[in-house]
Amino acid sequence: MTDIAFESPERYLQSLREKWLLSEEAESALKGNQISHSSKFTIDSKTWNQEIYSDSSSTKKFVIFEVSRKNILGREHHCLGCEIIEGKYSLVTNEQLWKEGIP
Repeated sequence: MTDIAFESPERYLQSLREKWLLSEEAESALKGNQISHSSKFTIDSKTWNQEIYSDSSSTKKFVIFEVSRKNILGREHHCLGCEIIEGKYSLVTNEQLWKEGIP
């Protein structure tokens, strides 16, 4: 588990997505390869789960970047994504993913 600091879950996800888009794995996903990995990290002694994975709706393909943690009310959950369109990535928000039924 890694101990890191960040301003907010949204900022962390933006940074994670930006770095991932420059990786070899991003190129691999454009070729149709499935992505799936998870890890844990701590912020202010709170454990967060991080996941990067492929998902799709009925007509669209996405790579999802998600962080979540358990809290008193249930689960705190944040995500961003990239839609794969004609061999390129288009950035999508949490709200756009919800409209597609993801996650």
